[in-house]
Amino acid sequence: MIDLSYIRFESSWCLWFLLLVPVAYAVLYLKLNAAPVAFSFPYFKELNTYIPNLKIKTRLFPFHLKMLSLVLLIIALAGPQSKTAFSETEVEGVDMIITLDVSVSMLSKDFNPDRITVAKRVLADFISKRQNDRIALVTFGGFAHTQCPLTIDHKFVLQQLQDIEAGTNDQGTAIGSGIGMAVARLNKSNAKSKVLILVSDGVNNAGEISPEIAGDLAQQYQIRVYSIGVGKRGKALSPARLNPDGSFGFDYTDVEIDEALLKGISKKTGGMYYRATSLDELESIYKTINALEKTKFDETLTVSHVPYYRWVLIPACILWLLSWILKNTYYKTILY
Repeated sequence: MIDLSYIRFESSWCLWFLLLVPVAYAVLYLKLNAAPVAFSFPYFKELNTYIPNLKIKTRLFPFHLKMLSLVLLIIALAGPQSKTAFSETEVEGVDMIITLDVSVSMLSKDFNPDRITVAKRVLADFISKRQNDRIALVTFGGFAHTQCPLTIDHKFVLQQLQDIEAGTNDQGTAIGSGIGMAVARLNKSNAKSKVLILVSDGVNNAGEISPEIAGDLAQQYQIRVYSIGVGKRGKALSPARLNPDGSFGFDYTDVEIDEALLKGISKKTGGMYYRATSLDELESIYKTINALEKTKFDETLTVSHVPYYRWVLIPACILWLLSWILKNTYYKTILY
């Protein structure tokens, strides 16, 4: 079915001829109506039995059909066609690596139940909102480990995120190694936008590469680093000793985060540093990063036209032919 709201005319100037139709109709109608009606009978004897009332009343019917046919013919010449528009969207996602500190201090209980659990929960929500991005996971404690390579399969990323545990890596906090591992994963990426999100609660005290050098590498490969320092200010109930049964004993210890280091790395790479001292702040930080690192959509609008002149031309021809047939058959005995 044709949707008239999407009809356009290729040669719309032809429609101006429609203005001549009423003029032609009026002139011809008056001429035909003013002419005396006469009948032609091949056999005079039929005159007594012929009742011409119906023919007289409808004698202009072929003329009306012909005028209607003319209107449709002009419309067909104007080239009616549909205007169908559809868009093709090209998505340019972000290649993003989340580098998560899994040192034993991430078990500190200044977040409920602890830092690592809250960090994973908020990260899962963040990942679910980055539908068009490739995401990878890197963890670091005493050394760095690729938990999940860059992938668009976010279900797999979330599964790997849930498997992360704190305190199982070697003792220490190798921030430089964590950044370096992420840079090694991102430097071969062809994405125009490359992002590293670093989540840590401590001070670099392990690893074979310094955070400063790792930050320089991130800058060299145009990787923006967003750093998040996790932990309340002051003291926090943190793992302080390893019990004989393998569990951790907790004591209140000072929260030490090398904010100057994290700020410097983020600044030189074009990113930002944030401090999260609560769940609400951490959620707000990820919302901010989500808004800053927008996926680009390039939309191409394509317009196609389907000709409909046949839908008008065919009825025009049928009406014209019907007019000719009626005039030369049923109305043949009427002389104008």
